[in-house]
Amino acid sequence: MTNIITKVMGTALAVCLSTGAFAGVQHKKAKRASEEKITKTVPKTIAACGNKELKVEIVWADYDKFITDPANLKEIDKDKTEWILAKAGVRAQAALEGLAKLCADKDYKEEVAKLKLIKIHPQAGYKKGRTALTISKDGTNIKILAGHYYTRNADWFKGNLKKLY
Repeated sequence: MTNIITKVMGTALAVCLSTGAFAGVQHKKAKRASEEKITKTVPKTIAACGNKELKVEIVWADYDKFITDPANLKEIDKDKTEWILAKAGVRAQAALEGLAKLCADKDYKEEVAKLKLIKIHPQAGYKKGRTALTISKDGTNIKILAGHYYTRNADWFKGNLKKLY
């Protein structure tokens, strides 16, 4: 009997560990894909807007907390957590493309050129949180609280970024 319990416990432990390892790899891949989107898109935005420097930071620690919070896991049980991590990159890319479109207007371009940092955090709550944007008083920083449930594209960001300026 003890031998059977040991085998069952060992199998259960192996499944738990391999599931965690799989999630870890999938999370790394999703984060890497997000970072690659940013790396490819930032130079295009700089070229369109004339920024001297522009850094985009996805606050992964906040995303890691979000996808492991038991309250959030109740809402996202049918969606994979790596999807949320990948969407952070999609939102970043859309924001950068929206800025580039906004810079087609020379007056906005002059203001957007002051921008140095975009920080992306997860919005609280999976289905409750819509994407929200704020800008620092000096115009050098934008904070994006990225919603998870609704799709946001470059035109959405362009329109909402325009409201900030």
